[in-house]
Amino acid sequence: MSKFFPKICLSFLLVASTLAGCGDSGPKPSSKPNEQTARTNFKGSKFTVITSADNPPFESHDSANNQIKGFDIDLIHMIAKELEAEIEIKDQDFSTLIPSLDSKKADLSIAGFTPTETRKIAVDFSVTYFKGDNVLLVLEDSGIQSIEYLAEKKVGAQLGSTQAEIASQISHVVKDLQTIPYNKISEVAEEVKSGRIAAGILEKTAAENFSHIGTHLTIIPLDSRFSQPTSIAFPKGSTLKAPIDAVIQKLESDGRLEQLRKKWFGQ
Repeated sequence: MSKFFPKICLSFLLVASTLAGCGDSGPKPSSKPNEQTARTNFKGSKFTVITSADNPPFESHDSANNQIKGFDIDLIHMIAKELEAEIEIKDQDFSTLIPSLDSKKADLSIAGFTPTETRKIAVDFSVTYFKGDNVLLVLEDSGIQSIEYLAEKKVGAQLGSTQAEIASQISHVVKDLQTIPYNKISEVAEEVKSGRIAAGILEKTAAENFSHIGTHLTIIPLDSRFSQPTSIAFPKGSTLKAPIDAVIQKLESDGRLEQLRKKWFGQ
Protein backbone atom coordinates (compact mmCIF):
# COMPACT_ATOMS: atom_id res chain seq x y z
CA MET A 1 0.00 0.00 0.00
CA SER A 2 2.74 2.41 0.93
CA LYS A 3 4.53 1.56 -2.36
CA PHE A 4 1.68 2.78 -4.57
CA PHE A 5 0.30 5.62 -2.46
CA PRO A 6 2.78 8.32 -3.63
CA LYS A 7 1.97 7.49 -7.29
CA ILE A 8 -1.78 7.78 -6.63
CA CYS A 9 -1.32 11.11 -4.88
CA LEU A 10 0.82 12.40 -7.71
CA SER A 11 -1.77 11.36 -10.31
CA PHE A 12 -4.54 13.02 -8.33
CA LEU A 13 -2.58 16.26 -8.09
CA LEU A 14 -1.89 16.28 -11.84
CA VAL A 15 -5.57 15.76 -12.66
CA ALA A 16 -6.62 18.47 -10.22
CA SER A 17 -4.11 20.87 -11.71
CA THR A 18 -5.37 20.14 -15.24
CA LEU A 19 -8.99 20.68 -14.22
CA ALA A 20 -8.10 23.96 -12.55
CA GLY A 21 -6.34 25.07 -15.72
CA CYS A 22 -9.39 24.19 -17.81
CA GLY A 23 -11.58 26.19 -15.50
CA ASP A 24 -9.38 29.23 -16.20
CA SER A 25 -9.26 28.79 -19.99
CA GLY A 26 -11.46 31.84 -20.70
CA PRO A 27 -9.98 35.23 -21.63
CA LYS A 28 -7.92 36.76 -18.86
CA PRO A 29 -8.84 40.27 -17.74
CA SER A 30 -6.40 42.85 -19.11
CA SER A 31 -3.88 44.28 -16.68
CA LYS A 32 -4.94 47.59 -18.22
CA PRO A 33 -8.74 47.32 -18.55
CA ASN A 34 -9.14 50.97 -19.60
CA GLU A 35 -6.19 51.00 -21.99
CA GLN A 36 -8.32 51.54 -25.11
CA THR A 37 -10.39 54.24 -23.39
CA ALA A 38 -7.18 55.98 -22.33
CA ARG A 39 -6.10 56.17 -25.95
CA THR A 40 -9.35 57.53 -27.37
CA ASN A 41 -11.35 59.28 -24.66
CA PHE A 42 -9.82 62.56 -23.51
CA LYS A 43 -12.93 64.30 -22.19
CA GLY A 44 -12.00 66.35 -19.14
CA SER A 45 -8.27 65.68 -19.57
CA LYS A 46 -5.74 68.49 -19.38
CA PHE A 47 -2.56 68.49 -21.44
CA THR A 48 0.59 70.57 -21.22
CA VAL A 49 1.51 72.08 -24.59
CA ILE A 50 4.91 73.71 -25.02
CA THR A 51 5.85 76.18 -27.73
CA SER A 52 8.36 78.91 -28.52
CA ALA A 53 6.37 82.11 -28.94
CA ASP A 54 8.82 84.03 -31.10
CA ASN A 55 7.76 82.80 -34.53
CA PRO A 56 4.95 84.96 -35.90
CA PRO A 57 2.49 84.25 -37.40
CA PHE A 58 2.76 80.68 -36.05
CA GLU A 59 3.14 81.69 -32.40
CA SER A 60 3.98 84.99 -30.74
CA HIS A 61 3.10 87.07 -27.69
CA ASP A 62 0.10 89.38 -27.89
CA SER A 63 1.15 92.36 -25.77
CA ALA A 64 -2.45 93.61 -25.60
CA ASN A 65 -3.65 90.74 -23.41
CA ASN A 66 -0.42 88.93 -22.44
CA GLN A 67 -1.52 85.82 -24.33
CA ILE A 68 0.17 83.69 -26.99
CA LYS A 69 -1.46 83.92 -30.40
CA GLY A 70 -0.91 82.53 -33.88
CA PHE A 71 -1.78 79.86 -36.41
CA ASP A 72 -0.35 77.03 -34.30
CA ILE A 73 -2.15 78.29 -31.21
CA ASP A 74 -5.52 78.46 -32.97
CA LEU A 75 -4.91 74.97 -34.35
CA ILE A 76 -4.08 73.37 -31.02
CA HIS A 77 -7.18 74.96 -29.45
CA MET A 78 -9.29 73.50 -32.30
CA ILE A 79 -7.73 70.08 -31.71
CA ALA A 80 -8.36 70.29 -27.96
CA LYS A 81 -12.00 71.19 -28.61
CA GLU A 82 -12.42 68.16 -30.86
CA LEU A 83 -10.92 65.93 -28.15
CA GLU A 84 -13.02 67.64 -25.44
CA ALA A 85 -9.80 68.25 -23.53
CA GLU A 86 -8.21 71.26 -21.86
CA ILE A 87 -4.73 72.54 -22.59
CA GLU A 88 -2.14 74.63 -20.79
CA ILE A 89 0.31 76.38 -23.10
CA LYS A 90 3.82 77.14 -21.87
CA ASP A 91 6.47 79.23 -23.61
CA GLN A 92 10.10 78.03 -23.79
CA ASP A 93 13.21 78.53 -25.88
CA PHE A 94 12.93 76.49 -29.06
CA SER A 95 16.10 74.52 -28.33
CA THR A 96 14.55 73.16 -25.09
CA LEU A 97 11.32 71.83 -26.61
CA ILE A 98 12.43 68.40 -27.80
CA PRO A 99 14.50 67.70 -24.64
CA SER A 100 11.38 68.56 -22.60
CA LEU A 101 9.31 66.06 -24.58
CA ASP A 102 12.03 63.45 -24.38
CA SER A 103 12.03 63.76 -20.58
CA LYS A 104 8.19 63.66 -20.49
CA LYS A 105 7.86 67.18 -19.05
CA ALA A 106 5.10 68.02 -21.54
CA ASP A 107 2.43 66.14 -23.49
CA LEU A 108 3.10 67.71 -26.88
CA SER A 109 4.75 70.64 -28.61
CA ILE A 110 3.50 72.79 -31.46
CA ALA A 111 6.15 75.17 -32.71
CA GLY A 112 6.54 74.87 -36.47
CA PHE A 113 8.48 71.59 -36.23
CA THR A 114 9.92 69.92 -39.31
CA PRO A 115 9.96 66.14 -38.69
CA THR A 116 13.61 65.47 -39.53
CA GLU A 117 15.14 62.00 -39.18
CA THR A 118 17.36 63.25 -36.36
CA ARG A 119 14.41 64.56 -34.38
CA LYS A 120 12.48 61.32 -34.94
CA ILE A 121 15.06 59.54 -32.83
CA ALA A 122 13.88 61.47 -29.76
CA VAL A 123 10.19 62.20 -30.46
CA ASP A 124 7.19 61.19 -32.56
CA PHE A 125 5.45 63.50 -35.04
CA SER A 126 1.90 64.02 -36.23
CA VAL A 127 0.80 64.07 -39.83
CA THR A 128 1.73 67.24 -41.69
CA TYR A 129 -0.55 70.25 -41.10
CA PHE A 130 1.41 72.89 -43.02
CA LYS A 131 4.07 73.02 -45.73
CA GLY A 132 6.39 76.02 -45.79
CA ASP A 133 9.33 77.44 -47.67
CA ASN A 134 12.54 78.86 -46.24
CA VAL A 135 14.11 82.16 -47.28
CA LEU A 136 16.98 84.50 -46.60
CA LEU A 137 16.09 87.65 -44.68
CA VAL A 138 18.46 90.45 -45.80
CA LEU A 139 18.71 94.22 -45.96
CA GLU A 140 17.17 95.69 -49.12
CA ASP A 141 20.47 97.20 -50.22
CA SER A 142 22.63 94.18 -49.33
CA GLY A 143 23.07 93.05 -52.93
CA ILE A 144 22.48 89.42 -51.85
CA GLN A 145 20.48 87.52 -54.47
CA SER A 146 21.14 83.85 -53.60
CA ILE A 147 23.18 81.64 -51.26
CA GLU A 148 26.21 82.08 -53.53
CA TYR A 149 26.40 85.70 -52.38
CA LEU A 150 26.97 84.57 -48.77
CA ALA A 151 30.64 83.65 -49.21
CA GLU A 152 32.78 85.02 -46.35
CA LYS A 153 29.66 86.39 -44.60
CA LYS A 154 27.79 85.70 -41.36
CA VAL A 155 24.37 84.04 -41.42
CA GLY A 156 22.04 83.60 -38.43
CA ALA A 157 19.36 81.04 -37.60
CA GLN A 158 17.42 79.95 -34.52
CA LEU A 159 19.27 77.46 -32.33
CA GLY A 160 17.99 73.90 -32.76
CA SER A 161 15.77 74.78 -35.73
CA THR A 162 15.56 73.30 -39.21
CA GLN A 163 16.84 76.66 -40.44
CA ALA A 164 20.02 76.11 -38.42
CA GLU A 165 20.43 72.76 -40.18
CA ILE A 166 19.94 74.49 -43.54
CA ALA A 167 22.59 77.06 -42.60
CA SER A 168 24.95 74.19 -41.84
CA GLN A 169 24.19 72.58 -45.21
CA ILE A 170 24.85 75.85 -47.04
CA SER A 171 28.13 76.33 -45.17
CA HIS A 172 29.44 73.18 -46.83
CA VAL A 173 28.96 74.59 -50.32
CA VAL A 174 29.59 78.32 -49.77
CA LYS A 175 33.15 79.42 -49.08
CA ASP A 176 33.93 80.64 -45.56
CA LEU A 177 30.31 81.06 -44.52
CA GLN A 178 30.01 81.58 -40.76
CA THR A 179 26.75 80.44 -39.12
CA ILE A 180 25.61 82.00 -35.84
CA PRO A 181 22.83 80.51 -33.64
CA TYR A 182 20.29 82.64 -31.76
CA ASN A 183 17.71 81.64 -29.17
CA LYS A 184 14.88 83.62 -30.78
CA ILE A 185 13.86 84.34 -34.37
CA SER A 186 13.34 87.99 -33.46
CA GLU A 187 17.03 88.16 -32.50
CA VAL A 188 17.98 86.91 -35.97
CA ALA A 189 15.87 89.64 -37.60
CA GLU A 190 17.35 92.32 -35.35
CA GLU A 191 20.89 91.22 -36.15
CA VAL A 192 20.16 91.43 -39.89
CA LYS A 193 18.58 94.86 -39.44
CA SER A 194 21.62 96.14 -37.54
CA GLY A 195 24.02 94.80 -40.15
CA ARG A 196 25.85 92.55 -37.69
CA ILE A 197 25.03 89.55 -39.88
CA ALA A 198 24.48 89.51 -43.65
CA ALA A 199 21.38 87.28 -43.63
CA GLY A 200 19.05 85.22 -41.53
CA ILE A 201 17.44 81.95 -42.57
CA LEU A 202 13.75 81.90 -41.62
CA GLU A 203 10.53 80.18 -42.58
CA LYS A 204 8.93 82.33 -45.30
CA THR A 205 5.82 83.47 -43.41
CA ALA A 206 7.89 84.46 -40.36
CA ALA A 207 10.33 86.35 -42.57
CA GLU A 208 7.47 88.17 -44.30
CA ASN A 209 6.22 89.30 -40.91
CA PHE A 210 9.57 90.94 -40.13
CA SER A 211 10.07 92.38 -43.62
CA HIS A 212 6.63 94.04 -43.53
CA ILE A 213 7.41 96.16 -40.51
CA GLY A 214 9.21 98.81 -42.59
CA THR A 215 12.71 97.95 -41.45
CA HIS A 216 14.23 97.93 -44.96
CA LEU A 217 14.37 94.15 -44.85
CA THR A 218 13.49 91.91 -47.77
CA ILE A 219 13.39 88.18 -48.47
CA ILE A 220 15.27 86.05 -50.99
CA PRO A 221 13.61 82.68 -51.76
CA LEU A 222 15.60 79.49 -51.30
CA ASP A 223 15.00 76.67 -53.76
CA SER A 224 12.70 73.68 -53.18
CA ARG A 225 15.50 71.65 -51.57
CA PHE A 226 14.88 73.73 -48.47
CA SER A 227 11.07 73.43 -48.29
CA GLN A 228 9.68 71.75 -45.18
CA PRO A 229 6.58 70.00 -43.85
CA THR A 230 5.36 71.03 -40.39
CA SER A 231 4.07 68.69 -37.66
CA ILE A 232 3.23 68.47 -33.96
CA ALA A 233 5.81 66.70 -31.75
CA PHE A 234 5.07 64.14 -28.99
CA PRO A 235 7.08 62.11 -26.51
CA LYS A 236 7.95 58.70 -27.95
CA GLY A 237 5.00 56.30 -27.82
CA SER A 238 2.46 58.99 -26.89
CA THR A 239 -1.17 57.86 -27.01
CA LEU A 240 -2.08 61.36 -28.19
CA LYS A 241 -0.49 60.95 -31.62
CA ALA A 242 -3.16 58.75 -33.26
CA PRO A 243 -6.22 60.77 -32.13
CA ILE A 244 -4.54 64.07 -32.98
CA ASP A 245 -3.58 62.71 -36.41
CA ALA A 246 -7.26 61.84 -36.91
CA VAL A 247 -8.37 65.34 -35.85
CA ILE A 248 -5.88 67.05 -38.18
CA GLN A 249 -7.12 64.91 -41.07
CA LYS A 250 -10.71 65.77 -40.16
CA LEU A 251 -9.94 69.50 -40.05
CA GLU A 252 -8.23 69.19 -43.42
CA SER A 253 -11.10 67.30 -45.04
CA ASP A 254 -13.89 69.56 -43.76
CA GLY A 255 -12.07 72.76 -44.77
CA ARG A 256 -11.48 74.25 -41.33
CA LEU A 257 -7.70 73.89 -41.58
CA GLU A 258 -7.71 75.70 -44.92
CA GLN A 259 -9.79 78.50 -43.39
CA LEU A 260 -7.23 78.79 -40.61
CA ARG A 261 -4.40 79.05 -43.15
CA LYS A 262 -6.26 81.84 -44.95
CA LYS A 263 -6.78 83.68 -41.66
CA TRP A 264 -3.08 83.73 -40.82
CA PHE A 265 -1.32 83.50 -44.18
CA GLY A 266 -3.89 84.69 -46.69
CA GLN A 267 -3.46 81.52 -48.71
